[in-house]
Amino acid sequence: MTTSHIISLSCLLMTIQACASAVPRDADALPCIPYETRCVSLTTMSECTADGLSRDVIACDAGDVCLSDVPGAHCEPQAPRRTVQENLDATMSVQFFGVPACTGVLVADDVVLTNEHCCRDADCSMASVVARYRSFESGSPDDVFEVQEVIGIWPEYDAVALRVSDELGERHRPVAFAAPRRDRYVGETIYLPGHPSGRPLETTLGFLLHYDSEVTFSYLSGPRTKNEQVFSSASARPGSSGSPVFLLETGELVALHHSGGLDPTEIGLSEDATDGFTSLLAATVAPTIEDALRAVGVMTVSRHR
Repeated sequence: MTTSHIISLSCLLMTIQACASAVPRDADALPCIPYETRCVSLTTMSECTADGLSRDVIACDAGDVCLSDVPGAHCEPQAPRRTVQENLDATMSVQFFGVPACTGVLVADDVVLTNEHCCRDADCSMASVVARYRSFESGSPDDVFEVQEVIGIWPEYDAVALRVSDELGERHRPVAFAAPRRDRYVGETIYLPGHPSGRPLETTLGFLLHYDSEVTFSYLSGPRTKNEQVFSSASARPGSSGSPVFLLETGELVALHHSGGLDPTEIGLSEDATDGFTSLLAATVAPTIEDALRAVGVMTVSRHR
């Protein structure tokens, strides 16, 4: 894939993105808990009365949005929308001794997130991160950063956080995490950029089809159980582990890809549940990983914080 191909793909994604529209929350389906706030739509919030019998609907101020349907959500200043190009710039190639292994994504100025299984047979502290690796025609990668330390490992999410030797945030803008939602964004359109086995950046479109709180996957090395899993119709080449999954509408990070080529029947999903798609990608819900990152002191960017 050449640089011109990537630019064309960026334009296509941005064109589709401009046509997307937000889906408001269903206020009547939410129980009324005294003094509690909840989002009714992107532009309004509701506050339950002291007696718990009714709701007062309040419009957000200009420039504010209400992005989460979890209890306590309220209008907040809207973070800048992520562009496709910024998200491509935040997608990295993860290598060990110069050999490409996985993909990663910049989640703070000096922190890259990738899959835990990428480090199972290697010491992640010996890895390096390559940024802006666009095409074979462009020659050597622009930026190579050595990993200084592993600051968090979460096998249950197949995620690991790596602190790099320099602040990539000076040249690459960290991604913004999606707000937590009960439906885990099932039905939304997503795109997934990655560096499969160190190849130049490739991007694929798809839909989020299914969510499960716990799934056991069968690998050659044996079964592994992972929490907070979403499945999509996107495709990815082998070696794309750790690729970010972005919402097309907002450009927010919604999941972290870890496995591809999955037969729905092997994980207990019917053809109806996957809209007829017979090969799925599996990923971990990003807002869950964000909570783990914040617990170890990584200050992430969110539209809902």
